[in-house]
Amino acid sequence: MAFGLMRTPAVVFIALGPLVPIAITTAYLLYLKHQVSNSTTSQSGRYRSHTAASKSPSSLDAAPLEPSSIPGAIASDTDEWVITFERLVSRPIPVSNLIGPIADRSAATLSNVNAAENEPSDLLKAYVRAAQEAFGWTPQAFIIRKLIGDPGIKRTFDTDWVRDLSFKHGDVVNGVYCVDYVGDGGMAGCERIELGLAAPPSYRGHSETGLILSAIEPYDPNGAESSWNSATENMVVFVNETWLWRRKNGKPTLLESGPGSWLHSIMAGWLVMKGIKAVTAVHSKEQ
Repeated sequence: MAFGLMRTPAVVFIALGPLVPIAITTAYLLYLKHQVSNSTTSQSGRYRSHTAASKSPSSLDAAPLEPSSIPGAIASDTDEWVITFERLVSRPIPVSNLIGPIADRSAATLSNVNAAENEPSDLLKAYVRAAQEAFGWTPQAFIIRKLIGDPGIKRTFDTDWVRDLSFKHGDVVNGVYCVDYVGDGGMAGCERIELGLAAPPSYRGHSETGLILSAIEPYDPNGAESSWNSATENMVVFVNETWLWRRKNGKPTLLESGPGSWLHSIMAGWLVMKGIKAVTAVHSKEQ
């Protein structure tokens, strides 16, 4: 999950300072960081060009594949635009531990041509719903909701709204995230949802331009092109990516700020963990 729309994560934790001892706040952040580090791997940097995404994203040293919903004029002009990304990947999870089947993404129904008509699998929907529901209870979500004047948009923060959402093209969740793409993203065996940062007209806060991406990918320990026909077909990873872009003379984004990026990676990793907990059978039996 991304916190790219507003520069509030650092402010939120600073604001908590007068309410709780700073030592406790710091200790809790370090605890979360430890949990996230044990559950995910992360990668971040500046996206250079289309050729930078020539490797499989399953390789930890590879640049992520370019999201399908980044405007072509921006992605192709890195001399004018600065594009930054953060990619978090879960530890491999056996397919047998999941509450539902992996969708068959080899079908023509999920081609990029028909992306606007696609609907994610029940498994991916459950993962994204859990992560978005958890985000809806964070301090930042409360701040965003307060800064939105439209009652209809405020409704998209409600738990029942999130739990019922199909995550089809054009659906809005938590006020500022709009589904721009559902498909395989050009990667065999992958399923992803891309949510554009779309601040409504009634939003009164600072906004950034970008997207967040949630995906289920085949796990490939060798970093080579993977598919469901490989020897590792029984393992998957859950992925969260944040992409933000600005003109070169624009103000640096959240991902370009040291403290902001650090806090963002912790919270995004925590939300990945929330999503995984909702779709793994071992956790579902405990609930």
